[in-house]
Amino acid sequence: MGLPLQSVEGTAEQRCRRITIEKPKNGNPTITFIQEMLYTIGGTTVTQPAFNAIVSYDATAAIPVLDPVTNAPTGATVTYEQIYQYLKSAYAFAISQASTTASSTPTPAATPTPAATPTPAATPTA
Repeated sequence: MGLPLQSVEGTAEQRCRRITIEKPKNGNPTITFIQEMLYTIGGTTVTQPAFNAIVSYDATAAIPVLDPVTNAPTGATVTYEQIYQYLKSAYAFAISQASTTASSTPTPAATPTPAATPTPAATPTA
């Protein structure tokens, strides 16, 4: 016999936790939106995986742009192709920054190898 259930006040929110783009060499790319549920009760938040939305890449699909704060449609649209261009540019920029950082980071000096201890010369015999 368990304890009696109690009613509690809280919130539930569904959100996208991660976006994965699979771009095979030969084939149509897919985009997976990995979602989670956030339940907040009494100041404590618990997360739980939610369903994943998987879509095939359609370069010309018109996606309504939402206001990031209100989620209201802005009236503008964007295509997956435009989003891909932005992400590819972000990738190229990140790689160039990583290359710059790597080339400007001094390489630590190699630890010198200790010199060999000289062997004493043999004393000549007469």
